Amino acid sequence: EGVPQSAGDMLLRHDIVDYCLKGKTGIDELVRVIQRLQKNPSLKVMVVDDNATSRAQHMGLCGSQRFEVLQASSKRQALDLYRQHRELVLVLVALGATADALNLVTELRELATPDELGVIAVSNLQTPHAAAEHLKAGASDFLAKPFEKEEYFCRVYSCVDRVDNMRRIKQLAFIDGLTGVANRLAFFRQVPQQLTEAGRADGRPAVALVSIDQLNAINDKHGYLAGDQVLAQVARSLASSLGPDVLCARFTGQQFSVFVPGASTSALSKLFERARSGVERASVSFEGQKLTVTVSCGVVSCEAEESLDGYINRADSALEEAETAGGNCVVLRA
Repeated sequence: EGVPQSAGDMLLRHDIVDYCLKGKTGIDELVRVIQRLQKNPSLKVMVVDDNATSRAQHMGLCGSQRFEVLQASSKRQALDLYRQHRELVLVLVALGATADALNLVTELRELATPDELGVIAVSNLQTPHAAAEHLKAGASDFLAKPFEKEEYFCRVYSCVDRVDNMRRIKQLAFIDGLTGVANRLAFFRQVPQQLTEAGRADGRPAVALVSIDQLNAINDKHGYLAGDQVLAQVARSLASSLGPDVLCARFTGQQFSVFVPGASTSALSKLFERARSGVERASVSFEGQKLTVTVSCGVVSCEAEESLDGYINRADSALEEAETAGGNCVVLRA
């Protein structure tokens, strides 16, 4: 049975996060609520309201759901905060002046799509076209004042879930499922932009191809499960040795592509020698046997007039030289 209107209102008037109906669906909903409350502290929302009392109400409601809440009292402050916190999943726009609210919604939408940022316009306008006006400006949803607490949370979660789900889908699309590092698609998506920004870094950017030596022999002798374990171990070792500022992606079956935003020739040499020796030291245990794994690295510095394909072709040539020399070495072409 459902909860009578009066009973639901009474429950939500108290300091209660949510309620669930009896039965199997109620239990499923309870689990979902608990999972949300566990995740919400990692999600940021922003309240934009020039009325201090109203802003405090919104912050209290969002805070009760354990979101991390930022606040702004003007359009300019809101835009500055969003530029500093692009990880925001939702902005609640409740500015008193309709023109300011519409302008803020429009400018936020120019900065982020509905899949990247939810925007709820909250207004006390009672005109027939108020909702359509805000939605056409780019709002994800519209909430008229006065509002019910339960409706407020339903609309908030509708926007938050959309953005959060799209972020997870994009993450899955750009992550290699076996190794956990970025995939080839992510590499070709991110590196062109990083090359554009590389002029601000110290040293020249660099592209490298790293290949696991004798992976086919490991697969033939120990099976593909062993090969998969080797790939995962090498990916972890490379990511650890190269550091968080370097993009490491699985490029082909046994190859990884690497982009270094900026480094001197000597720094590049030390970086990839550390990566190579790190893989060699981290032997892989498989069914009671220790498998010694090594990698070959072809590294090239990037010239301003070259394309990414040109860098990769040069890195592939350097990698071929390393493999011809017997593997387990670094060939650097500055």
